[in-house]
Amino acid sequence: MQDLPTAADLLDDIGALLADQVIGALDGTLQYHVRVAANLIGMLAREARLADPALPAERDRLVALVGEIEPGAPLAEQVRAGNAELARRLRADEPIDEAAVWAALSEAVAVKLAISRPGYERYDMAAEVGRDTP
Repeated sequence: MQDLPTAADLLDDIGALLADQVIGALDGTLQYHVRVAANLIGMLAREARLADPALPAERDRLVALVGEIEPGAPLAEQVRAGNAELARRLRADEPIDEAAVWAALSEAVAVKLAISRPGYERYDMAAEVGRDTP
């Protein structure tokens, strides 16, 4: 086990340094590039915290949909293989529990959004355009 601080903690500190001290001292293109770097560092920190704990749950949801996946393979490879098999079955229009697929994909996307775009899971397009239906 790695001692503290964790990789995610270190990434948070680097991102905060860039956002709080460096970006304001820059302008133009360099400021933009450092802002992008700070955002990417934040994404990496969230991935370090959220992705590994989410993999077993995603694998379990995929196993429930498509059966055993690459037994003995690393967890990330099992998830990739399970997603590939699910995509193949959906493209082939094979019979599958659509409600279970929707639930599994919604959970996977929620984790991906929490990593890449926190808060986006609460986005309401209808509220943005000022109507109840798209």
